[in-house]
Amino acid sequence: MVEDDAGKGRVVYISFSKKNPGQRFKAMRLATERKMLPVYPGIVSDLAQVDAAKDKEARDKERWEQIKKSSEIWVVGEISREMAEDIELAKRLAKRIRYFEPAQADADLKEIDAASAKKERFF
Repeated sequence: MVEDDAGKGRVVYISFSKKNPGQRFKAMRLATERKMLPVYPGIVSDLAQVDAAKDKEARDKERWEQIKKSSEIWVVGEISREMAEDIELAKRLAKRIRYFEPAQADADLKEIDAASAKKERFF
């Protein structure tokens, strides 16, 4: 449900674990319901259906450029090492950071506080 027009036209960067890539679609739906434009790592590759066989440095640069251009960052699910890097950059850039986890029905996401966000095992 759309809360209001506060997010209208804003860009939100979605950081998610490679272990749960499907969560990005839930976050994209939520962002568009809030009238925000979602971006995430690999969006260009996904849209063009191109194999994104880039080295880590090139992928990192692409992610960081997306974060710099975003109004806020949404951290979805358990935090991986790569997501932790996204969070640190967002903090340095004074971006708003919001944390989400799957709701009990697993069809939606619910917002949680930073202290409740879990890290991936072996992180």
